[in-house]
Amino acid sequence: MLLDQYVSTEETLRRLLRSRICTKCLARRGLDNAARKPDEVLACQAQCPIFLTLPTLTKYVDNLDSLVGSYDGVVHAVAASCPTCDGDVDWRSRHRRGCRPECPFRIYGHEVAHLLEEVGRRLHG
Repeated sequence: MLLDQYVSTEETLRRLLRSRICTKCLARRGLDNAARKPDEVLACQAQCPIFLTLPTLTKYVDNLDSLVGSYDGVVHAVAASCPTCDGDVDWRSRHRRGCRPECPFRIYGHEVAHLLEEVGRRLHG
């Protein structure tokens, strides 16, 4: 079970990311993604901008009031300071300068926003 009441929000997000995004990530092409369990740490996490910013994303999930904020906006704000891209980053546009074409935020930003929303709904009702 990926959403467990005894697991922290950050760990829940890690497991969901591994099970839904890492399994199809282009950076992991050629690796045996399907054989991994969601609670197994992946070597590529240390360089992945989504995992590098997970503590910040988790804070938003724990505190975001859905009446005044959106998870799309959260991902956009966090991706704008992507630790692996330079300059003008906008994950919503596939043609912005500064963002590497293979950047996980650029490719999977919408899916990350949906995961945050899913966990946020379960936390806050």
